[in-house]
Amino acid sequence: MTKAQIRKNAFLKSIPIMCSYIFVSMAYGIMMENAGFGWYYSLFVSLAFPKGIAAVRSVENAVR
Repeated sequence: MTKAQIRKNAFLKSIPIMCSYIFVSMAYGIMMENAGFGWYYSLFVSLAFPKGIAAVRSVENAVR
């Protein structure tokens, strides 16, 4: 296999994982909006805490 074929196969196998991030991101955005935060705060927290559970916990702690 060439490197291009390896990259193509890796990309194709990673598509389901990448698609799952869309739904996780939507749920996080809805949760932040319900907590009263703006879209810019969601973006900042998503960039500052790349792990999903850390972002969820930060919203739960901020709401308390």
